[in-house]
Amino acid sequence: MKKIVCLLLSLAFIFALTACQKVPDAVETDDITEMSGNDGGNGIANPLIEMTKDEFESKYGATFVPEDADENVVYIYINGTDIKEIIFTRSDVKYTFRYKEGNEEDISGMYCEWNTEKTDNYSINLDKGDEKAGMISWYYNETNYSISMNSKSDKETLVKVADQYYDAYCK
Repeated sequence: MKKIVCLLLSLAFIFALTACQKVPDAVETDDITEMSGNDGGNGIANPLIEMTKDEFESKYGATFVPEDADENVVYIYINGTDIKEIIFTRSDVKYTFRYKEGNEEDISGMYCEWNTEKTDNYSINLDKGDEKAGMISWYYNETNYSISMNSKSDKETLVKVADQYYDAYCK
């Protein structure tokens, strides 16, 4: 009986070693482009395609950023989702503005436990946790909009920033 157990353990060990073969070297970027089927992807789901302000404006037309935002603004198209994103900072707080045409849905990319309040124009969501993240969203003319803050959020700040975007995009 001991010989059979010993033989089975030996076979299991051999199979385990053969399963751990050398992993192939990293895939070349050209191969990833072919696999993803696009020229801006990197082989992962929903790759971010960063653009200059001029590129973003020529493709999507919208580049509004509040006047008091810092100079480092990032313009992104999220491939495969049709979400356009503008990231900016003001008063050391990161903001993300997103918009997408289509049916009404949550496009914020934030998954928190929210305290939610509805107004005539907006759905205001404040994080129940310690992060103090916040998100405000609205749906207008078959387009979803959302603005999120990664910290220091409060209703008044969210509404103030959202009003600027609402005036720029929805009037």
